[in-house]
Amino acid sequence: MITSVGSKATTYRFKHYNINNGLSQNTVRSIFQDNLGFMWFGTKDGLNRFDGTSFKIFKFSPNSDLRDNVFLRILQDKYNNLWVSTEDGVYVYDIYKEKFRRFNHVTQDNKKVEGVVSDMIADNDGDIWMAVEEKGVFHYDISNDELIFYSIPIVKDGMKMMSLCQDNNNRIWVCPYSRPFLFIDKITKKVSEFNLKDDDRFLYAIGEVSDVLADQYNQLLVATSQKGLISVNIINQTYRVLLDKDPNGDPLFVRCLERIDNNTLWVGTESGVYIYDTDTEEAINLRSNTLVPYSLSDNAIYSIYKDNDGGIWVGSYFGGVDYYSDRYNNFELFYPMASDNSITGKRVREFCRAPNGKIWIGTEDQGLNLFDPETHTFLPLPKPLGSLYTNIHALYEDGDILWIGTFSKGLHKYNLKTGKLVTYTQSDDSKSISQNSPFALCKDRQNMLWIGTLAGVDIYNYEDDTFTKVEKLKGISIQDIFEDTEGKIWISTFVNGLYRFDPTVRKWKIFLHDAKNPSSLPYNKVTSVFEDSKKRLWVATQGGGFSLCDRKNETFFTYNSSNGLPNDVVYQIKEDNFGNLWLSTNAGLVQFDPEKKSFKNYTVEDGLKTNQFNYKSSYKAPDGTLYFGSIDGFVRFNPAYFKEDSAIPPIVLTDFHLNNSPANVCDKNSPLKESILYTQCIHLPYNKNSFSIKYALLSYSGFHPKNVVYRLEGFDKEWIPANETQSIVYSNLNPGKYRLIVSFETESSRGINKAMKTLDIIVSPPFWKTWWAYAFYVMCLISCTFLIINYFHQRTKKLQQQKMRLFEREKE
Repeated sequence: MITSVGSKATTYRFKHYNINNGLSQNTVRSIFQDNLGFMWFGTKDGLNRFDGTSFKIFKFSPNSDLRDNVFLRILQDKYNNLWVSTEDGVYVYDIYKEKFRRFNHVTQDNKKVEGVVSDMIADNDGDIWMAVEEKGVFHYDISNDELIFYSIPIVKDGMKMMSLCQDNNNRIWVCPYSRPFLFIDKITKKVSEFNLKDDDRFLYAIGEVSDVLADQYNQLLVATSQKGLISVNIINQTYRVLLDKDPNGDPLFVRCLERIDNNTLWVGTESGVYIYDTDTEEAINLRSNTLVPYSLSDNAIYSIYKDNDGGIWVGSYFGGVDYYSDRYNNFELFYPMASDNSITGKRVREFCRAPNGKIWIGTEDQGLNLFDPETHTFLPLPKPLGSLYTNIHALYEDGDILWIGTFSKGLHKYNLKTGKLVTYTQSDDSKSISQNSPFALCKDRQNMLWIGTLAGVDIYNYEDDTFTKVEKLKGISIQDIFEDTEGKIWISTFVNGLYRFDPTVRKWKIFLHDAKNPSSLPYNKVTSVFEDSKKRLWVATQGGGFSLCDRKNETFFTYNSSNGLPNDVVYQIKEDNFGNLWLSTNAGLVQFDPEKKSFKNYTVEDGLKTNQFNYKSSYKAPDGTLYFGSIDGFVRFNPAYFKEDSAIPPIVLTDFHLNNSPANVCDKNSPLKESILYTQCIHLPYNKNSFSIKYALLSYSGFHPKNVVYRLEGFDKEWIPANETQSIVYSNLNPGKYRLIVSFETESSRGINKAMKTLDIIVSPPFWKTWWAYAFYVMCLISCTFLIINYFHQRTKKLQQQKMRLFEREKE
C-alpha cells in the first residue's frame, strides 16, 4: 500500500455550502439524490432538500409525525417514497403529499424499529434493511408489507452501530463493532458468521465499522476506526489493509466510502478525503486548508456521494457540504497563498513570454513574477528584478532585453544575459522619456519601440539610447499600443478615442464616438485592440462593449449589453484554437463565437476566483492555453480540455403561493391536491387569481437561471426572461384556461439543448358567470318571455271576449 499526498491535490477545488448559505446545520451525516434530481442532506438539526439555489428544511414540529432532527441515512424506495433513518427510528416521506409518517410496522413477535438506526439500505428487490443499535437488523419486504427481524450479537461495552451492504450473490452483510461479520440469506433467512482464515482475531480489533461496500471482485471494502480502510475477500476469507495511517502516522479513522468509477474510490476519514486508485494502490489526500479557499471545509468527513452528473458531494462534521465537479475545474487559478511557491501579488496586470517557455507576470501590488507553466511553479527572480518597484504596468521581451514599465517609477531595461538593469525617467533633456508611467510597449516591424505613457507616446532610438516624442499624441494618456498585420499602429487611449497611424503614408486617423452615428466608435475609452486569425480587427472599450472594425469603410459594429454581452467593460480579447474570442470583463470571462454571434459567460459560479479582470492582462501560449489576469490572481485554461455537462438539467416547480400566501398540499381549501412538483393542472377560484411560482434548474455545476424564459399562454404574447429570484408572478387573471411554460435552452458542443416545464392553470368564473348560471338566466328569460306572451295573449283573449259580450248586448 502506498499513500502519498500528491501535488494533484491542489487541482481539486470545491464549492462550499453551509449554514451561511441556508443549510440547517453544518454536520452532514448523509447525502442522497432523489429521482427528480434534488439533493438531500441529513444533518444533526434537520433534513435539507437542495435545488442548486436554495434549501428547504424539514424539522420536528408539533403538527408533524417527524419526531427527531438527527438524520443518519436517506434512500428512496421503488414507489418514490423517501426513507430517512434517525436516532429515533425511521420515517417515510410521501413526496406527493409532502408529509412524513413514522414507520410503525411490527414483526410477528411485536418487534418494531425504534431507537438509533445507524444504517439503512435498499436491496436489489427494493426491500429495505435497517440496522438498529442494541437490537439487530430489520428487513422490510415492501411488496408483501412484512417486517422481519434478525438478532445480531454485539459487544457489550463497545459501540453498538452496524453497517450493511449487499454482495453480488444478493446476501446482506452485517458488519458490527469489533466482531466477526455476518451475512443473511434473504431466501432461507439464515444468519451466518464470517471470519478470516489468515487472522481470526483481526475483525475483533477493527473497531467501529462506519461503512462497507461490496465490489464486483467478491471483496468487501470496509471503513474502520482502528485499521483504516481494509479489503476483505469473502471467497478466500482473507484481508488486506489498503490505507491505515494518517499523515501524522496515527491510525486512520475511516468513516465513509463512495465508488466513483471502476478504479477510483473516495474515502472519507477524520483526516480529510483520500482519493484511492484501486489499480495503482496510490492515494491523494485532500485536506482542509484555511489559507486555500477552495479546499475542503473540514477534515472530519462523514458522508460522500456521487450524483447523476458525476459531481461529488462531501459532508463533514463542522464544515457543511462541499461540492466537486470536473466542470468546476475547467479554470486553473493562481493567487497569493501563504506558501513558498505562489504568485506574490493579487493585481495581475501583465504577461510576457520569457526564455525556455517561461512567462513573466507583472502585478500592480507585488512586482514581477516568473512562472513555469510545465511545473506550475514560480521561479526565483534575478536579484535586480526582485528589487524593482512593485507596481508594474507594461512588459515586453525584446531579444535579450526585458522592458518593464512601472507606475510613476519610469521605464526599466533589463539584460537577461548580463543582468544589467538600466532605468529611464523623465528629465529636462528633450530626448528623455516624456513621462514616468509607461503603460504600453510595442515593437513594430520597422524595429521601432513604441512607448505609451500617461502623457503621450515616445519612440525609443536603439542607436543612441534616446526617446523621440510623437507630437500628435502629446498630453494624451495611452492605454495600449497594437500593430496589425498590415503594419498599421493602433493606439488605445484613456478618454480620447482610438488613433491609427499608417507608416506607409505617415498619416494619422482618429476614431471618436458620435452619438448620432451608430457605426462610430462605441466609446472613447478604449482598452485594447485585437486582430484575429481571419484578420478581423476588434476594439475593446471601457463602457461601450466591443466592436468589429470595418477597416475599409472605417465603421464599427458593436456588441454590448443590449445584444448579448453581460458587461460593457471589456479589457482584453484573445482567440482560442477554435476561432472563438475570449473577452475579460467586469462580469467574468465571455466566450464569443464570431460566426454565430453567440455569447457564453463564465463567472465565479463556474470556477473563477473573481468576476473582475484587469487592463492589458492576457496571454496565449503556443499550445493554445489562455491566461487572463484579474484583481485577484490570474486564471489559465485551454478550451480544448473543457468538461461540459452531459445533459441539460430538468426544470421543476418548487413553491406555489396564492394571493401572497403559501399553498400547501395538506392545507384546507388548497388548490394543490399533490405536491407542486408533480401537479399538472391547478384550478383557481375567481377571487384567488393572483399567484407566484418558484422554479429551479436541478443542476449543481454551473447552469445559470438567467437563461430561463417563461410565458403564460392565454395571457402573454412574448417570452419573458426570468429574474434572478427564480420566481414567476401573475396577478388578477381573468377567468379562463392558461398554460404556464418555463423553458431553458443552452448550447454545447453537442448542439442546442432544451428543457421545458408546463403547468395548466384554470381560473374559474364566479358562480354568476358559470355556464349553468347562464343557462339559468336563459331559462328565466325564456320563462319570463313565455309568461309575458301568455299574459298578453290571455289579456287579448279576455278583451276579445268582453268585446263579444258587449256586441251581443248591443245586438239584443
